[in-house]
Amino acid sequence: MRTKMKLISLLIFASLFTFVSHAFSADYWSYPLSPWSPVTRGFGIWVSGWGYHLGEDVVKPAYTIVKNARWGYVRHVAPHTKYGWVVVIESPREWETSTDPKTWKNPICHVYGHLRYDSYLAATKVKLNKLIDRGWIIGRLGTSSENGGYTPHLHFGARKGRYTSTWVYWGYSTSSSVLSQWYKPSSVINNY
Repeated sequence: MRTKMKLISLLIFASLFTFVSHAFSADYWSYPLSPWSPVTRGFGIWVSGWGYHLGEDVVKPAYTIVKNARWGYVRHVAPHTKYGWVVVIESPREWETSTDPKTWKNPICHVYGHLRYDSYLAATKVKLNKLIDRGWIIGRLGTSSENGGYTPHLHFGARKGRYTSTWVYWGYSTSSSVLSQWYKPSSVINNY
């Protein structure tokens, strides 16, 4: 009888632990590419002729799958000059239980640039303004001819604040004051 009670107690504890750890792990950020290296152009770096870099670039082969870094709402999926296809996801920065973006205290928009248009991206586009999970495949890296003429890579940015339809999600800015409107993406992922 005691063995049976111990076994039941152990199963209840294991079930609760699994539930709690899953609930919290579902909220964490994760890198959109694995592994997240090498970072070939870091955040805030001045690039002559372009300005301050507003994200982190990681070179990977064309067609590499790109995953959503955190649960949130798909806000933008479109091509942009010198950027290829771009996806913008709006998420709460800190741990939030509400899926209502109006209640989020510190929203953040994560930007994925230099993607290709294919079935993965088309599926993301169909989900415009829909809630998607962390780890959802949102696209694949484009070839040089698809991504604005660059070596295949992901530009990953993290802009402070709510999504705005006014295009402010560029990869560079000539104004150093604009840097304060962005986070270093790897710091967001490592700290939250």
